[in-house]
Amino acid sequence: MRGNRPVNAKFSQYSARLHLSVISAAEVKSWLYRPATPDRYVAGYLALERDLVLLSVDVAVAEAAGRIAAAVTASGFSIGTPDALIAATAVVHDLTLVTHNTRDFARVESLRLADWMTP
Repeated sequence: MRGNRPVNAKFSQYSARLHLSVISAAEVKSWLYRPATPDRYVAGYLALERDLVLLSVDVAVAEAAGRIAAAVTASGFSIGTPDALIAATAVVHDLTLVTHNTRDFARVESLRLADWMTP
């Protein structure tokens, strides 16, 4: 959405095979619908969202999120509920979580991470 060519290339490469947690969708939309957000970003995201599989939070994701949060806390760190739910969605569906925020998610055992912003 912001014109990052390597990231845009990855979206193109994986189109029709990308999944998004409804938690992540809510986080993106809370930014998109601010008055200062350029209309082209809103239009770009909404066009992209049509090609994504949106994954809901269900009982399995809630269970996994609870276990993830407990394990991260037991290791002396913390993880917010939204991040635990996002990580759990990826784990439950056996997906790789793509994020530029790898530091916070790296503490989640059995979570595969990728950062498309870093070469």
